Amino acid sequence: MASNTFNEIPSIHLKPPKLPSLLAMGKRASLARLQMSKLGIGQLHWSTANYAPPQEISSLEWFSANVREGLVRAVGVSNYGPNPAL
Repeated sequence: MASNTFNEIPSIHLKPPKLPSLLAMGKRASLARLQMSKLGIGQLHWSTANYAPPQEISSLEWFSANVREGLVRAVGVSNYGPNPAL
């Protein structure tokens, strides 16, 4: 595979569970399948702020840490209403 710069990272789309421990497992599995060391984007689909706020916050913290460490380039959200826990 290529040199693994962010410009060369393929886009993958998953709908993983929002628990950080499961996000970590999903990320490791995706990276292994892609033979990559980092992801271009991680995306949270469907806010849990209304029924599981701690889960939402811990997921956002997990993504933030991965961005700071250079393991995920960007984070996106989809299907969030006007008052998410962002």
